Amino acid sequence: MNRSACTFSFSFLYVSLAFTALAATIGCASSSEDPALCGNGVIDALEQCDGETIDKACYEGRFWCTSDCTLIDCECTGYCGDGEVTHDEVCDTDKVPVCHDGTITCSAHCDALDLSQCSSGYCGDGTVNGSEACDGTDIPLDCAVGTIDCNPDCTLDVSACSSYCGDGLIQLAEDCDGINFSTDCYEGVFTCSSDCEVDTSNCVAWCGDQVINGSEQCDGEAVPFLCETGAVICLADCTMDLSNCFGACGDGTQTGDEQCDGEASDTVCHTDFGTMSCTDSCELNTEACLAWCGDGSINGPTGAEQCDLDDLASSCHTGQGSLACNGDCTLDTSNCASYCGDGIKNDTEECDGDDLELICHDGAGTMSCTNSCVLNTEACLAWCGDGIINGSTGTEQCDIDDLATSCHAGQGSLGCNSDCTLDTSNCASYCGDGIKNDTEECDGADLELICHDGAGTIRCTDSCEIDVSDCSAWCGDGAINGAEACDTDDVPDLCHPGYGTMSCNSNCTLNTSNCSAYCGDGTINGPEPCDGTYERDCMVICAGENWSCMDCECFCG
Repeated sequence: MNRSACTFSFSFLYVSLAFTALAATIGCASSSEDPALCGNGVIDALEQCDGETIDKACYEGRFWCTSDCTLIDCECTGYCGDGEVTHDEVCDTDKVPVCHDGTITCSAHCDALDLSQCSSGYCGDGTVNGSEACDGTDIPLDCAVGTIDCNPDCTLDVSACSSYCGDGLIQLAEDCDGINFSTDCYEGVFTCSSDCEVDTSNCVAWCGDQVINGSEQCDGEAVPFLCETGAVICLADCTMDLSNCFGACGDGTQTGDEQCDGEASDTVCHTDFGTMSCTDSCELNTEACLAWCGDGSINGPTGAEQCDLDDLASSCHTGQGSLACNGDCTLDTSNCASYCGDGIKNDTEECDGDDLELICHDGAGTMSCTNSCVLNTEACLAWCGDGIINGSTGTEQCDIDDLATSCHAGQGSLGCNSDCTLDTSNCASYCGDGIKNDTEECDGADLELICHDGAGTIRCTDSCEIDVSDCSAWCGDGAINGAEACDTDDVPDLCHPGYGTMSCNSNCTLNTSNCSAYCGDGTINGPEPCDGTYERDCMVICAGENWSCMDCECFCG
């Protein structure tokens, strides 16, 4: 109930009480011997209350009972029957849990659930039933890493669990999870049990069935050949481990003087440069291969070889030792202290690998280092050091002689650091130092004007000027808005006639220095019946009862 309505109700209450008393003196009231009479202090049929007898408890505030036994709750915040579960209530009116099959009602005092018509359970009874995934601490899933909780609506909260059976990921000791399996069924289908174990009853062939099929090299005890010395080990993925198997050419393992054995070879043809095969005598056939590690020339895809036999492509810096080439075409740098290609910019190098003093700005292209350790800026449009302030906003404050700003007159001079940040060591103040000074309207976050909440933003430009283009309301815009009492010349006429005038302060508060009487000055003057805690007519208007003053008007109750 709003304040005016509540004020009206209490005013009506007092008038009703007065009328009832008057009616009783002239014989209009019913006989007081009638037990059902409104006013006998007992709540009878159709009555919401009776005098001081009110059968509801207000949690905060109080109830009022009118002379016609109607309950007024406008000064009460929270009570059993308001339809909201608050304070110590377990339910309120129709705010009750939903029964899976039946109904749940709330007790008259909102302190207990009536489950007499609910036999199938409900969310919140601590037992999983109906369509619930969980209920309280009754959680059917176990979390392997972390914890699983139950939401108030009886759905699972797995946000703190990184591994559990049912998450669709095969982890820890699981053989499967949902539709994901650790191995494939070649013929038929697998199913995954609720405890994440594989059911093979509908699968005819798979890795683990002890039969070599599909693309398997082996399967359990089933292996394609025996070793002369040692044994074949069949791995869980049905591939062979021949590390302990030693035998003749043809066993698929390159040993001894063999250049290769079947698909096994230390030497392979570079991708997209042809193919290399193995002869029956375990010798490499390179006729169909154009480039491989060991052919004496650095070739193949970019970066595939650092060197090839005596073709080193680089050399040690003067007096730093010597380089050699390993069998896998990587440089042997063990006897070289520094060289172009070691990833460290030194000696006369402009760069080395990713060690670049200059970096291309995001979105402006790329900068690279050539194999001869010289910077390549051809693909870069903007970088710190190109002499122009560029890149994304805020990336550079300056660039060499391009400073974008300057010291205030007589305050020194600015310079530019090698990382394109301003050197302000010789400058006392400038636009961009975050302090409004000199002729600046603002500087960074130092703004005299503030945009009202929800009305947009006021910003400071790079030239230290106020930009209000994105703000629709602020103190100083000439219109009262937000929490302002006034704004510039927009001043409400609150001064009583003949008592002066009001003006507006720079912070949009009223200046009452030239007004000797107005509503809110704490003094009853003009036509006011009250002002603040002072009253002239409220006690009369409210018949001696409680009163309050708002906007210099009396409110009873």
